[in-house]
Amino acid sequence: TAISEFIDGNSTTMILPRGFEDTPKASIMDYTYKYAWEISQTDLAIEEIMRDAFTCGTGIGQETYFRDQRKIKTTPKNGGYNEEEMVDYDDVLLEPVKLEDFYIDENARGFFGTYSARDCIRRYIMDIDSFKQFFQGDIWNPLDNAKYVEPGGDTNYYERYSPPQGIDHSKQVEVLWYWSVKPEDSLIIVANDVVVVNGPNPHKHKQLPFCRAIDVRCGFRS
Repeated sequence: TAISEFIDGNSTTMILPRGFEDTPKASIMDYTYKYAWEISQTDLAIEEIMRDAFTCGTGIGQETYFRDQRKIKTTPKNGGYNEEEMVDYDDVLLEPVKLEDFYIDENARGFFGTYSARDCIRRYIMDIDSFKQFFQGDIWNPLDNAKYVEPGGDTNYYERYSPPQGIDHSKQVEVLWYWSVKPEDSLIIVANDVVVVNGPNPHKHKQLPFCRAIDVRCGFRS
C-alpha cells in the first residue's frame, strides 16, 4: 500500500533560485537535473530504493558517474567485419544498492551529523571478462594489478534465500569497494584479495557517494 501511494504521488524535484542573481544558473541547473533524471531512469531507481525502505526499513542508493561500453562488430562492404567500441551509457546515475551488498560503519546513524558514517563497503559480483573490460586503462587500474585477478573466491549472490544449485561461478569475481572519509580520504578496491586501486576519493565533494531512505528510524537496519 505504501509503495503504491508513493508511486501515485509522482514526486519531482525543482531547482529554484535563492535570490534574483541566481535565476539564470537555476534555470540551467534545473534543465540539467531533469535531463539526467530522464536518461538515467531515476524514477525507477527511487522506486526500488523506497521498496527496500518499506520492506526492510532502510533503502540505499549510490550516486555515481557510470560509463557502460562494449565491443561490437560491424560488417563493411568488402566483407569480413570491423570491431568497434560502443558506449551504451555515459552519464550520472542513481543506482539502488541491496542491503546484502552494503556494509556500513557499525557506529553510524546516517550519512550526516555527529554520528555520520566514517566508511563503508559495497560488494559486487562481476564476470571476469566484464571485470577486465572495466578495470582497464589508467583510471581504475593505476597499480597495474588487474592482470593478476583470477576468477573464484566468494561469489555467492543472493537475497534472503540460498542461490539455486548449478550456477557456474567459475568465471566470476568478488569486487569490494571500500570508501572512507575519516580518518583518511580514500577509495580502495580489492578484487579476490588483489588491490587494484588505493587512492583518494575521486569525487570532488569528498563524501561517501551514498544516500538512504528509511521507513523505521533506528539506524541502517530494521
